[in-house]
This record gives sequence, C-alpha cells and structure tokens, in this order.
Amino acid sequence: MGGIKNMKVKKKKFKKTIEERKKLSTNQTGFTLIELMIAITIIVIVMAIAIPNFQKAGETAQISGCDGNKKIIMAQLENYFMINGQYPLLENIDGENGIKLFYDDFDIDEQLANGNWFHGAYQELAANDKEDWHAVNLLEMKEEGFLQQIAICPRGGFYLIKLGDNNRVTDIMCSVLN
Repeated sequence: MGGIKNMKVKKKKFKKTIEERKKLSTNQTGFTLIELMIAITIIVIVMAIAIPNFQKAGETAQISGCDGNKKIIMAQLENYFMINGQYPLLENIDGENGIKLFYDDFDIDEQLANGNWFHGAYQELAANDKEDWHAVNLLEMKEEGFLQQIAICPRGGFYLIKLGDNNRVTDIMCSVLN
C-alpha cells in the first residue's frame, strides 16, 4: 500500500503543475498574430496615404522657394539696371550666354533631346532664340549689395533672364523648376 500512496502524491503534484501552467497561460498579456497583422495593415494604409502628401508638400515648397528667388532676382535686376544702365549678365567667349560657366559640357540641344529640361522656356530656346536668354551674374549683384546672398534653386538649377527687343528683361526662369 505504500507504493499506491506515493503514486497518489505524485499524481496530485502533477495536477498542480498543469493547473499552474493553465493559470500562467491565461494570465499572460500580449498580442495575438491576428492583432499584430491588423495593426501592421493599418500602419501601412496610413503610410500609403501620408507619404505622397508629404512628398507633394516638399515639391510645393521647392517651387515656392524658386518662385520667391525669381521675384527677388527680377526686382533687384531692375534696381541694378537703373543704377548701372545694364544687367549683370554672364557672357563667356563662346557666346553661350554664361550657361557654360556653370556647366562646362552643357548643351541645350542635347538636354532637350534627352527630355531632361521640362520648363516651357527651354522649348522656346529650341526655337532658335537662344541668344535672347542670359545667365545672371548673381555674384556681382551680391558684391554690389543688390542681393544679401546668392539665390540658389532648391533643386540646383540656375536662373536665366530673357531680354526683349528693348534690351529689358521680359522673363526669368529656372533651369529646373517652372
């Protein structure tokens, strides 16, 4: 009988450990796989909606910054013209209107053919009036006090002005942004 008694004691201990395990497993806190999948799906959907909006806001800010630069340059060009009787233009020996001073191997025809320049003014350049567009010497304007700092396009473009028949500025453009 002593052996049967020992078996009953072992059985009780075994039952206790199973019951303790059940209590532990029901008291555990955490997320199930389904809950995690739902949370991740919601996060992905929110990101899919938010990221394009943030990108669009960034592009809008760049365009606004470039437009602001063009307005400042245009106003200060007129001030410069009133004082000096001419515009601060960059002209190099080849007559490429100063563009090659910024970019040595710049070829407007090649850029247009490759579709790298989307601004409408470049389409106008392709219509054989390239000589009307000139790069502005912003460094000279800064040195003479017309600009506090050199205006830089947010996307790295440079600014060109178009001179009309009366040799006055009729348009200003950025090589990258409208």
